[in-house]
Amino acid sequence: MLENTRYKLKAEKCLTVGYFGGPITEGAGAADPSHTSWRGATFDWLKASYPDCALTQINAAIGGTGSQLGIFRCERDLTSKAPDLVFVEYSVNDFGNDYDSVLVNSETIIRKILTANPYADIVYVHTTTKSISDRLASGGEYTSRSAHSTVMHHYGIDQIDMGEILRAKTLLEGGDWKKYTRDDVHPNDDGYKLYTASVVDYLERTLSGAAPESKAAHSLPAALTDLRMNARLEDAWELLDGTSQGWEKVDSTLCSRYDHYIEASKPGAQLEITFVGRRVGLYLMLAKDSGDLIYSIDGGEDKTLRTWDSYCKSFNRAGGMMLGGELCEGAHKLVLRVADGKADESEGHAIRIGAVMVY
Repeated sequence: MLENTRYKLKAEKCLTVGYFGGPITEGAGAADPSHTSWRGATFDWLKASYPDCALTQINAAIGGTGSQLGIFRCERDLTSKAPDLVFVEYSVNDFGNDYDSVLVNSETIIRKILTANPYADIVYVHTTTKSISDRLASGGEYTSRSAHSTVMHHYGIDQIDMGEILRAKTLLEGGDWKKYTRDDVHPNDDGYKLYTASVVDYLERTLSGAAPESKAAHSLPAALTDLRMNARLEDAWELLDGTSQGWEKVDSTLCSRYDHYIEASKPGAQLEITFVGRRVGLYLMLAKDSGDLIYSIDGGEDKTLRTWDSYCKSFNRAGGMMLGGELCEGAHKLVLRVADGKADESEGHAIRIGAVMVY
């Protein structure tokens, strides 16, 4: 329950609300994501309901990303801004991932939030899509949802199943998902109204009554998984040195999600990176002219990473991609090289990296 949030609103008269998740939290499909998405509309409701409070919103949602990237960017995008109340949502973009990886990523995110601020209240919201609904209707498993719920139950975190409300409403009215979604995945404004109503109903119930006498720290139970608390972003600008060939710093944002990036667009451009950890990945731009990237770790075999997909034909976006498998703890060398090859529909060979993801 939101005891600390009630105290912040009714005693301290201020509240910072964080929204951490994927495209549905970002507001994909909404006519005006700042106001007609569930994120925008619930924050507007808070402002209207508590007009004497100083309210701040943290929009830390990124379309096309799941909890895997979330563990790396949690500090930079969310906890460094000191949220008092956090809504977390990764149902759609974690769908199809294996149970164990979703479990550890979800727990790491929750643990990072509560470690940074033990007084922060957290609410987990579940969303849905037509494909998820069809799987459930045919008796299939929703393993990512099970992993999310396992973590939330363990930490005593409230959950709101916005997706079930949308699913039930759609099926009750004949099963036409286009009535409430843009593309069977991302809600339109009518779909977001259903999502918003479920959150507002929860907030009205949990925020009623007087403020408690003080805030209370949330206790941390024993961890369920091998937590990745050291998952972090290492700035790519800091990686360029005299050995870099064909790479340059670009003082422009990475799709408004990272302050700057490094770029190479000619095949053969090479970069060597030393990192300390067990896994490594890249926080990069997927764009209409993105190419293929060849990489090797510790002198191993060359592998190819394609940084272009069909979504790039419509828009550029930031995303995270892991490289290779689990390594032994310690220092490792990563070599990156722009490949000669690319997707047939890509307009170029560009590789744009904002940060290296390490844990």
